[in-house]
Order: sequence, then structure tokens, then C-alpha cells
Amino acid sequence: MKFVHLTPRKNIALIKRNGIRRGTGRRGKGVYAMPLIMLSRDIDLRPREIDGKEIVSAPISASRFWTRLFSINSQRWGTKAAAIVFSMPEHGWPVRLYIGLPSDVGIGVLDWMKKDPGRLRLVSEDDFYKCKEAFAKGWGAEVEMKVDSARLLGGLLHAYRASGGSAVCFDDIELVIDTPIPSSCIERIVPLYQRNKEFRVKRAGNRFNEHDGPI
Repeated sequence: MKFVHLTPRKNIALIKRNGIRRGTGRRGKGVYAMPLIMLSRDIDLRPREIDGKEIVSAPISASRFWTRLFSINSQRWGTKAAAIVFSMPEHGWPVRLYIGLPSDVGIGVLDWMKKDPGRLRLVSEDDFYKCKEAFAKGWGAEVEMKVDSARLLGGLLHAYRASGGSAVCFDDIELVIDTPIPSSCIERIVPLYQRNKEFRVKRAGNRFNEHDGPI
């Protein structure tokens, strides 16, 4: 399983040398990332004008969807972002997963968890029953889970999608990794500040070249 981390363009050279360091965000210290998976889209992101700037590429994956919404809605950075695609080092597990679950999707995810005692360790018993009660009332919830393997994360995301899960907001699915990601785990760097034509023209063979192909 691959993951994607966003960073300002100015950090690319440092990440190539030293990997991805832990930062401090709203969920505490860690490397913030998202699984690189395909998801449905609940809003129209076809090319259009937003604040006078043309949105050129409709997202084709969860990561592109996430980064596109981030670029539209966040004024946090004064520079453009790049996506760092990486694999998880063995010592990176367990990770903290934050996932927004509408009631119908949440019921499906809880049903999947109940089929295997090993899955129930994703959340505390107290949180499990709180979520069950909320979903029964038609409420959604953001759930924090502790995931200790790629296999368990893959099964959870499969259950999420099979239950109708889709991305509405850039932080519907977010991972916080408690250890830095070494540069040896970085697979490619994707600039989010170029049009698709520029991707094709400037693509190079170096796996760390910032003009790699789109996600």
C-alpha cells in the first residue's frame, strides 16, 4: 500500500535528502498522510474557474481529490504544494487513522469489525458502542483508530468503500504516523502546481524528480 503526504514546494529538496520529518498539526505531532486509494467523489470537480484560477484536472484518486480540495479551501501555505508518494517503513506501524463515517457507512464498517475479534482492537470498546449508538440514530461520527498493519488498513478501507464511503472533505480520511519516513521509502514526488501538459513534457527518469507524472 502506498501513501501520500503534502508539503510546500520549498521542502522538496530537504525531503529528498532526509525523508519526511514529523510535524505538528491539529492531531498532534507526526507525519500527516493519506492512503493512495481510489474513492468516489461527492462533488463536481470538473475543470472550472475558482477565484479566477482555472482548475485543470479532475481528481482521479483519493490523493488527488484530497490535494485538490486542500488547494481550493486552505490559505495555510503561501506556496504551491507537492505530493510525496511513499511506502510505509516496517517500523512505521501502528498508525493513527482518523476517518469520517456517515451513519450508513459507519454501520457497514462496524459490521465488518464484528466479524473478526482482531478488527475490534481498532477502537476501544467504549468508542465502539458510542459509535454504534450514534449510527443507529442516523448521526455521523469521526472515529480515531489505531491500525497496526497494512493488511488491516486495507481491509478497513475496503469495508469503507463497500459500505458506500466517499470523499467529501480533504480530511475525511487522514493518517498520522508517529515516526519519520526515511528517504529510501519515497517512491515519487508529484508537483500539484503544473498542468497535465507540463507533467508530460517535463517528466524525467529520476524517481525523485519533482516533474514526475500525475498520481
